[in-house]
Amino acid sequence: MKIKEAVKEGIGSMLSVPLAARGVVMGAIRIYSSQKRDFSADEIKLPKAIADLSAIAIQNSRMHDSLRKVLDTCQRELWHWQP
Repeated sequence: MKIKEAVKEGIGSMLSVPLAARGVVMGAIRIYSSQKRDFSADEIKLPKAIADLSAIAIQNSRMHDSLRKVLDTCQRELWHWQP
């Protein structure tokens, strides 16, 4: 976001925390403040924890979908072998 656009939107500060699991970044969580400020380490801990847990949940969901597709394929293939 460009500085002029941020000012127009009333954004003074932004904190971006990556959604990452096992070294794979899949997005970000952004927190905006109307005040120009620095975020403390303590203020960053909660969004970081939420981002980490969210990334793990997304990754688990993707893995579940993949496994479900493999299971469906196996069951479909085995059905053809039934006498």
